[in-house]
Amino acid sequence: MELASAPAEHRAVALVGAVAEMLMHGDATGAEVCAVLLDGPAAEGLPPSWVRLGGAACAYFRQEPVPLPLQEANEWAARQARLTGVRERWERLGAELADFERISHHFTFQDGEKLHRGLFRDGRMLALIRDAARDERPPGPAADALAALPRGELEARAVMDRVSAELGLRKIEWRHHMAYAGRIAAFLREARALAGLRGDGTGRDTRRLPVLSAGQREFARQLDREWHALLAESHALGEPARHPAAGLLQALSALPRAGREGA
Repeated sequence: MELASAPAEHRAVALVGAVAEMLMHGDATGAEVCAVLLDGPAAEGLPPSWVRLGGAACAYFRQEPVPLPLQEANEWAARQARLTGVRERWERLGAELADFERISHHFTFQDGEKLHRGLFRDGRMLALIRDAARDERPPGPAADALAALPRGELEARAVMDRVSAELGLRKIEWRHHMAYAGRIAAFLREARALAGLRGDGTGRDTRRLPVLSAGQREFARQLDREWHALLAESHALGEPARHPAAGLLQALSALPRAGREGA
């Protein structure tokens, strides 16, 4: 009775705590408190989206009185963030290499330009990088070839000298073209680094979604639908009441995407 008659701001904080107890700790006390707060007059003045979230949390907890798998969801979200970072690096490398390929007049003599074009022929080192960057999931089967790319500018220059010989071109005097050799070495260095990274940036292939039960997935979707309203209403609670709500949303932040991806 005392809780039901408390000021709305206090009841809102209590509701947040009750939801947290259920979802994060599997504590039945949270369900009891939530039932009191969502019953009749006790719900008056509470943020509407938080009332709906409390109802969804209670419905989930009645079916499955266990905590949500938040650690698994957070680890999955962190892997996805790393995966995005790796993809963005490949995209950036591919774009820079495409610009580099298109530019003519890297050299002021014909043999130099022929070498430049030759480095992008199938099977040669810049072609390997270009093709890997175009791959949907680079580096794919080219990982070993990319990992074996020249290390450092000296090795890169030696490879380019071999390509010049294969093409019947005169050898480049590299002391006059250090900027070109340095740019090639930078492409090779980034490609080798990315070749060592599988999907999540750690060298492991870890794309699997966290396993959610039907009830957990439904709650995750409800959370996703309410997310923006929950954020706005938690901020509107003011100081210091908004902090528990913001903290709970942060703890649950990986769950909406996991629910969407598993749909």
